[in-house]
Amino acid sequence: MEVKIDDILYNAFILHCYGKSIDEIVEKRKKCDWFIPIANGKGIYIEYWGMKTQKYLEERKEKEELYNKYNIPYISIEQDDPKHDTQTFKSNLLRELKTKAIEHFGFMPEWKK
Repeated sequence: MEVKIDDILYNAFILHCYGKSIDEIVEKRKKCDWFIPIANGKGIYIEYWGMKTQKYLEERKEKEELYNKYNIPYISIEQDDPKHDTQTFKSNLLRELKTKAIEHFGFMPEWKK
């Protein structure tokens, strides 16, 4: 699934980084799955939650709490979402990126559809 997400971003000409440190979180070093820069070093993070172990779920909870604490825009993608294998997934991901960009940065980047 991670390759599919990365391919969607790449094919839409969306500049992105994989495994970047989340700079806004100061008390702990955390890395995201993907980072999409929007303006002035800030951007939107994407997390693909692909495991269900207890340790992983605790890490997820902590990371989501930190995203919310610092009002960091992020998109959650669940491993068991039934829409992963459809064109709808691509459309929904790109729409959510644009919506978050407008909400948090006041404009919509121009990306290929």
